[in-house]
Amino acid sequence: MSQSPEPQTAHPLHDLVSRVVEGFRPVLDATANAIVRSLKAADRDLEHRMYEQASLDSARYALEHMVTARPVRGQKHPGQGRLDLLEYVLPFAKVPGFYAEFGVFKGETLAFVANRVDATVYGFDSFEGLPDDWFLGVVKGAFSLKGQLPQLAVPMNNYRLVKGLFGETLPTFLEQVDGPAAFLHIDCDLYESTRTVFDHLAPRIVPGTVIVFDEYLNYPGWQNHEFKAFQEFCEARRVTYRYLAFAPMMFSVAVIVDAIEV
Repeated sequence: MSQSPEPQTAHPLHDLVSRVVEGFRPVLDATANAIVRSLKAADRDLEHRMYEQASLDSARYALEHMVTARPVRGQKHPGQGRLDLLEYVLPFAKVPGFYAEFGVFKGETLAFVANRVDATVYGFDSFEGLPDDWFLGVVKGAFSLKGQLPQLAVPMNNYRLVKGLFGETLPTFLEQVDGPAAFLHIDCDLYESTRTVFDHLAPRIVPGTVIVFDEYLNYPGWQNHEFKAFQEFCEARRVTYRYLAFAPMMFSVAVIVDAIEV
């Protein structure tokens, strides 16, 4: 006659784990609920949605116009993408001419370029901040150094700072500096500031001029600022150009001019 197997008793460790899990269950449930609420709140976050829509609009434009451009990602972190993009496109600037940056602030990108080219790089800025509001709380006066010139980690003979509003300083600069524009870094942010640069520099922009825009797309309102000013310039002057590169996680885009008729 066979004997029935004795019922197995739970291992003491199993009981301990079960009690611990039950003890933490309220905390786990509360955490899960908090995550769900946070995700639902993100769906209603208007600023988040504005950036998301701006990225979608930028991606749509890129698919139509920028598919041959190289995406240049920051090697160390996404924010370095704008510097790595500059590194990538500088060799394309082969026109014998001047290098200039419009919108210097603390001089990070100006020093970056000046350390990599055998030419003087001219940096234009009022150093009083933005002359007008930009987007989402970036208001007039943002990025101000209160008129003080930044100290750059680069030999003085590699760069020149030109203090003042673009419309006031560019006429004198163009009287003193000959030749075409080899490389332009447009960090103007605003439409009017960017338009002023193109209005003055139009006669110096030639086939082969490389232009890097620091805030071309991928942020709320991008269609109304550097992008708009450049597109208007191209239409007015019958400019044809190619996109060379863009920083996928940032706002930066680089182009090279192929032809300009007017």
